[in-house]
Amino acid sequence: GGNPNDVAQTIWDTKPAGVETHGDITTIVIDASSEVQAVSWSRPTPIYLDVRVTYELYDEEVFPTNGDDLITEAVLNYANSMSIGEDVIPTRFIGSIYKATEGVGNVLVEIGTSTLPTDPTPTAWQTTPIAIARGEYASLATGRIVVINNTP
Repeated sequence: GGNPNDVAQTIWDTKPAGVETHGDITTIVIDASSEVQAVSWSRPTPIYLDVRVTYELYDEEVFPTNGDDLITEAVLNYANSMSIGEDVIPTRFIGSIYKATEGVGNVLVEIGTSTLPTDPTPTAWQTTPIAIARGEYASLATGRIVVINNTP
């Protein structure tokens, strides 16, 4: 995020002297000597995630009435903690889910991806890791999380 002029100025102000900037966006800034400088930089590309959590209740614990919401929040918080370029490993969401609520037994986390936030829910779900490149980041919103109670 951020205003392009502010981003470029911050890069210029904090980069070491003599180091060239690179990227697909070029913004003009004014240096300390009032000279015009071109700063090139890039924004990371979002990879939009859809997450489907299917769980079964564990009958020796009490599942709270807002349990589905707690699961959704745990999934969102974990996704938001991920770094640029960090691969998405579906099973890593499970620990956050167990920490967020009681009464959950078996959990299955499946991930789908899209290139636009408005794309419909994917038809292809996977439980295997999703590679996120160095200039990409995983992006998740509450509306893209589905929680299913599959207790027999």
